[in-house]
Amino acid sequence: MYSWQELQRLHSDWVKIHKGAIDKRRALLDSASFMDRWLFINAIQTVRTGRMRLVTNCAYGFADQLYLDASVAATPHLDRLLDLALKPGPDGQPDPQRWFEGISLFDQAIAITKIEKEEPLERIGRVLDMFVDLLEREIFTGEFNKIDFYAYHDPEQEFVVARENVGIGKHLTRPGLQRRKSRLACRQVQKGSIAYMHHRIKDPFLTWLKMQRQCKLARKEDVFSINDRCGLTKVVPTQQDVLALWGSIRRLVVVSGGTITQELRANYNIGEPLDEENGSSSSKYRFAQACFVWQGVEIELQFMTFHDYFTSLRSLSEANHELYKIRQAYNHTFPLIWPVQIYEVNWSNPYVRHQMSAWKQAQLGWRVNGDSSERSS
Repeated sequence: MYSWQELQRLHSDWVKIHKGAIDKRRALLDSASFMDRWLFINAIQTVRTGRMRLVTNCAYGFADQLYLDASVAATPHLDRLLDLALKPGPDGQPDPQRWFEGISLFDQAIAITKIEKEEPLERIGRVLDMFVDLLEREIFTGEFNKIDFYAYHDPEQEFVVARENVGIGKHLTRPGLQRRKSRLACRQVQKGSIAYMHHRIKDPFLTWLKMQRQCKLARKEDVFSINDRCGLTKVVPTQQDVLALWGSIRRLVVVSGGTITQELRANYNIGEPLDEENGSSSSKYRFAQACFVWQGVEIELQFMTFHDYFTSLRSLSEANHELYKIRQAYNHTFPLIWPVQIYEVNWSNPYVRHQMSAWKQAQLGWRVNGDSSERSS
């Protein structure tokens, strides 16, 4: 199978129709093992699902323009993608969109297969599952309670939630603010506070997309290395709880044979993004982060306070994580997967970018010019 550098160079064929591009890919298929061919079939579906997820989450208003050609969308085989890429249109020449889709999906499926072979999703999930079990035994008490949270969003400050405006298990009196209720399944920390925890595993398609962003930005030595394929986010009441919980987890990681690769760092008070190399991130997204290798897998931990968590989830500010994904989409992902010369959507156009952000904001359910569904009294 090709190296990452060779696969990246193949991207130059995506909008340039020439038979040599087909010959290179047929040679790759001819040398593939039976197991690789089976993996290719799964990889094609992974790519299609990932593409559709991007459209649904970030640009559903443009969906009809971004859909795959029906023949490309239906086939389960890489060799058929190459046949479709060369299929002549009414003028006797390959159709540019079908060429682009056949060739690019072929290459993306090869990349997905390579990622899965190098770091199988099953192994990542198994190790993360084992680590969660370890936390359950050593860090948490075993109690698992559903708690009502009342977050009070400030409509004058892009619906941000301040530190003092989260009621844990109780209502607060916050005139002029808009209330949203959430019921979260929280764990009890041994000799400590409560924590809400959820996991994150980056599937092969999202891993490939991050590689592409790193290639474009070229801000690290090995642009094909992805270190955050799996992780956990832990949400606690205060910054002091973050420090206490990380201290306990850090000791557990070391005692159980793990290696700390990044000590805890946070951007609570520095006024800068925690990841300065990520051009789409914002200093308003407040969190702490640490990384370690455990059982041969690197795990990323993120810590947030509840008010920062609800701000990232529902505000209209740059702290909103879904709006961050929109910025990533129009800056990096969409121009690569749906280039303007093929799909006639200019992702750098301010109107297009505004529409993408506006659609996502509408999903958050705020009535900016009227009353929300809940108002604090």
